[in-house]
Amino acid sequence: MTSYTDFPAQSAVPQLSRWSARALDVARVAAIVAAVAIPVSTALVSTACGVLLLAILFSGQAHRVIGTAFRQPLGLAILIFFAVVALGMLHGPAEWQGRFESLWSWRKLGYAFLLLGLFGDEVWKKRFVWTFALAALVGVVASFIAFAGWIPSRPNHEIGVLFQNHTTQGLFFSVGIVCCAQLLIISRGATRSLMGVAVVLLVANILFVSPGRSAYLVLMAIPVVMGVQRFGLRKVPAVAAAVVVLCLAAYQFSPLLRDRVNLAWKEVMTHNESEILTSVGFRAVVYRNTLELIAANPIVGYGTGSFRNIYTDHVKTRYTDWRGEGTADPHNQFMLVAMETGVIGLAAFLGVMIVALRRARDRTVWSWVGATVLVGWILTSLFNSHFRTFPEGHMVSLVLGAMLASRREPASPS
Repeated sequence: MTSYTDFPAQSAVPQLSRWSARALDVARVAAIVAAVAIPVSTALVSTACGVLLLAILFSGQAHRVIGTAFRQPLGLAILIFFAVVALGMLHGPAEWQGRFESLWSWRKLGYAFLLLGLFGDEVWKKRFVWTFALAALVGVVASFIAFAGWIPSRPNHEIGVLFQNHTTQGLFFSVGIVCCAQLLIISRGATRSLMGVAVVLLVANILFVSPGRSAYLVLMAIPVVMGVQRFGLRKVPAVAAAVVVLCLAAYQFSPLLRDRVNLAWKEVMTHNESEILTSVGFRAVVYRNTLELIAANPIVGYGTGSFRNIYTDHVKTRYTDWRGEGTADPHNQFMLVAMETGVIGLAAFLGVMIVALRRARDRTVWSWVGATVLVGWILTSLFNSHFRTFPEGHMVSLVLGAMLASRREPASPS
C-alpha cells in the first residue's frame, strides 16, 4: 500500500502545463514574500497572501493542491480543527459578527494547509529557508546599527527595534536562528561560516537588544529540539541539563534578559496587592478566572467568539479595580481554545500540534525546522495567543506548511 510519504517515480508524475506550473511557482514565491514581510508590513503580508490564493485559483490546479494537502495527516488535522471551531459557532452568547471574526482569526492555519500542497519539493523548502535566513541576517545587522545610534530606531519603541514591535522582532529573529542553524548543518565553506556568524548575531540581539520575553522561550526551545535531532530521545535528560546551564548563563550575562525576567517575576508575585495593571499581573488574574470558567463548562465550551462576553460578565461583578477589566484574549492560546470550544476543541488543537511534531520522524533538515519553530510557539502560547495574532500566527503557519509538506508536486514542464 502506498502511503502519503511515498513519492511516485518521476516518470509517473503527471506533467503540468507551463501556465499552471508558473502560476504555482508564483504562489510559492508569494508565500515566501509573506513570511519575510511579517515584521515589516501587515499590508504587504495580506497582499502576498492574496496573490498566493489568486495564483492557486488561476493555475487551474486548486483541486490538486487541496487534494495533496488533504491526503497528509497534518492537513486532515487542520481541517478537523476548523470543523470544530465552525461547529462552535452554533451556540453561545456572542453576536454572529464576533463568531465569524473568531473563526476568521484562525485563517492563518488555512495558509499552512495550502502550503502543504505546494511545498513538497525540497528545492522550494530550501528557497524558503534561505530567504528567511538572509532576511533575518539583514534585519539583525540593521538592528545593531540602530542600536549603535547610526540609524533611527522605530518611533516610540526601544532602541534597536526596527520592526513592528519588540515581540515580533524577537520572534522573527528566533525563527531566523532556526533557519541559519539548520543551513549551517548542511553547508560547507564560506556559507557555513556565514550561517555561524548569523546565528551568533541573532542570539546576541535577542539577549542584548530585543526585549521580547517570547523570544527567550523560543531561544530555549531551539537547543532542546536540535539536541534531540542530533542525539535522539534517549539523550533528553543530558540535553535538558545543558539547556538549564545555558539559561542560567544567559540570565547571568544578559542584563536585558535578567531585568525582563525579574520584572515578570515581581509582577506575578505582587499582582494580588498591586494597585495598577501590569502585563504579567493581568495575565495571572485572567488565567485564574479563565480556568474557573473552563471548569464550569468543560466539554463544549461557551461557543466560538464568546470569550469576551463570558469573561467580562464573570469578572465585572467580582472586582472593583483593574482586575474587573474585560478582555477578548486570555493571553494563553490553549485556554482560549478550551474556553470557546471545550475539551473537544482543545483536543483537536493539540491534535494539530502532535501530528505536526510527528513529521520530525522524517529526520530531514526541513522537518526539524518546522518542529523546532512549533515547539517554540507552543511555549510562547502558554502566555500569548500566538497562533491567532496576525504577525505571529502567519509566521508559524507559513513555516509549518512549507517545512512539513510531505508530497512531491507534479513536475514542471521542461
